[in-house]
This record gives sequence, C-alpha cells and structure tokens, in this order.
Amino acid sequence: MLGADLIDKVGQRMGFAEKDCATLAFLVRYHLFLPENALRRDLDDQDFIRDTAELIKDTERLTMLYLLSVADSKATGPSAWSAWKATLMNELFLKVRSCLEAECTTDADVEQGEEQGVAWLQEQVHLLTQADKIPLRIAVEDLPADYLTSFTPEVVVHHLRLHQEQATVLQQKVLLFPEKKKGSWSLLMLCHDRQGLLAKLCGVLALHNLSVLAARIFTWPDGTVVDMLDLAPEATLAFDEQDWKALEHDLNQAVNYRLDVGRKLYSKLESSVYRQRRQVQQLLSKVVVDNETSARHTVIEVYGDDRPGTLYQLTQTLSDFRFNIHRARIATEVEQLIDVFYVTTETQQKIHDQELLNRVKQALLHIIRNDNNDDNDDNEKEEL
Repeated sequence: MLGADLIDKVGQRMGFAEKDCATLAFLVRYHLFLPENALRRDLDDQDFIRDTAELIKDTERLTMLYLLSVADSKATGPSAWSAWKATLMNELFLKVRSCLEAECTTDADVEQGEEQGVAWLQEQVHLLTQADKIPLRIAVEDLPADYLTSFTPEVVVHHLRLHQEQATVLQQKVLLFPEKKKGSWSLLMLCHDRQGLLAKLCGVLALHNLSVLAARIFTWPDGTVVDMLDLAPEATLAFDEQDWKALEHDLNQAVNYRLDVGRKLYSKLESSVYRQRRQVQQLLSKVVVDNETSARHTVIEVYGDDRPGTLYQLTQTLSDFRFNIHRARIATEVEQLIDVFYVTTETQQKIHDQELLNRVKQALLHIIRNDNNDDNDDNEKEEL
C-alpha cells in the first residue's frame, strides 16, 4: 500500500526508531482490517481469531489499530459507523486481545483450549440445570461443541428450558423469541428441522421490514433447530411496535406452504417505493469462494444490490443445492450488500467440487446481477 510506504519514509525523516516506523506502516496498511473482518467473519471461529492474533503480534499494536479503526470509521461519515458495527469491533478486539494474552498461537494450543473450554461449559450447564432442577430432553454432552462455545452457560440453559417446556409445540410449530439488545434486535428461533427453513425465515423477515445482520445456525442431534439472528428494522419502528406475533404466524404459514414468500416479496419489490429508489453509486456484483479462512467451512461472499428479498433468494438457492448454512454475516455499505455464508455439504464437509461451485456461482450471480452492474473479476481470492 502506497500510504504505508510513505508513512515509513516520513517516520524515518522525523527520526523515529525503526520499530516505531514499522508500527506506523502496519497501522496504515491494516487500518481497515478490523472493521471489514468484524462485519464479515465468524467471530466464534477460533482459527480466525488465532490468525488475527498472529498478524497483529501484540496487545499494544492491537489497541492502536482498534482506536485508529474507530476514529477512521467515524470520520468517514454516518454510513460507516453504527452501534452494530461498534459492538462487533469491540467483540473482535476483546477476543483477539484474550488470544494474545493467552499466547494461543499454535494449533495444539487452540485445540487444547477448545477442548477445555467445551468441557468447562458442559460442567457449568450441568451445575445450572441441577440447581434449577430443570429436566432435560437432551444430554448436555450431546450438544454440538460449536453451539456450546457460541453462547454463555446461562443462555444454553435458557434454550434447554424452552426445549423442555415447549416440547409438544416444537414438533408442530416454529417458535420465535425476540429480544432487544445493544446495537440490534435479537431473534431466537426454535423448531423441528425442515428443508429451506432459514430461507423462509429470511423471506418473512423481509416482508415484515426487518433486515438480518448476522445469523448463527445450529441443529441439535434430536433435530431441534436453534437459530440466533441479529436484526435491524428497515423503518424507524420501536421494538415494542414490531408485530412479533404476526411475524411468527406468517413464518408458520410459510413453512407449511400456506404463504408464498417468493410471490409476496416480488410484489413488494415491484411496489412504487422500491422501483423509484435510485442507486447512489455503481455497485459491485460478484461471488467469491474462500476455502482458507475457515478450517471447517467453505466461505461464500456475495456482493450485490441491497434490496428486500435478496437474502431470501440467496439462502433459498444455497438450500436448493443442499448446502448447510452454519453462519451468515450481512453487511451493507451505502447500498452495497455484502453477504457472507459459512457453508458445508450435507455431510458437513467443505465444498471442493469446482464444477458444483461454478453452478452455484451462476445461480447466485443471476440473483444479484442487474443491467447496471458488470462482474468484477479482480479478486484476491478464488472467485466462484
């Protein structure tokens, strides 16, 4: 980067020590690293946290990079900063700092730490369920490790309690539990697993003017789906004003094929409000695959126009290809939509079949491409 080279030379002319010049160059070169990755990467992925710690090297440099990133984002303009972005950047900062302080920089350290962490979480959940005398319908040891490491023991116990109390209902209905949190709204979905469930949820949320910011998706061994989504209202609507009961009703209608989500979204897109909306910039349309960032998942990045219903179409397409979506990150920068999906095959493997990936690419590009956008093939990573 030109700026990093310039600041290094400026530092030398000003008499800074070589180490300080290297730090200045690093800060300039990577000033976008934290905000970009906080929005697009799975912050529960310990491999990513470890790689970030190895890149940054020490807590002092991390702190400087974090403060510079916050200042740069706020100085860019209102669209470059939000409570949601602040929450994610703070989470990434704390996790990387903890990794640096614990010196978790080797594969053996990470694997051992994960095993110890899961065992500790299982123990804490056991203690809480015994103290509250909660009868369990699933053994704590059977809960997926990535699920346990994604929530606090108290949240896991809350899910187990709902799983027990709503056992009969969950076999027949989808249940939604909304919560107002700092920087976003949180929505817990519990139900029995169904094909295309996430796509229908994203579609119904769009119909109710709710945007998905991130999703963590789990399926327990007994077939119970536990999905946690972070949401934001598209309009200036208060949390208590949102009709959550109507949302739950429409979702149940959709999963039982009594509500045509695709047709409803098409009608919404054809409304005068969305047809008259003008783009403020030339938007990028591309699909990128990354089999290196995550040790367990293939990461698919989709760049396109931020329109209601796009996320529904993308998730439905991935479902049609029989992919399992484990994580989703949705970032919007001045109408530029950036959807990031962590996916595997039905057998929980990464996707390496290039012919299959090419077909996925064409299907996803068909959704996001429009007459004003040409594909951009200048990718640092392998394009789908």
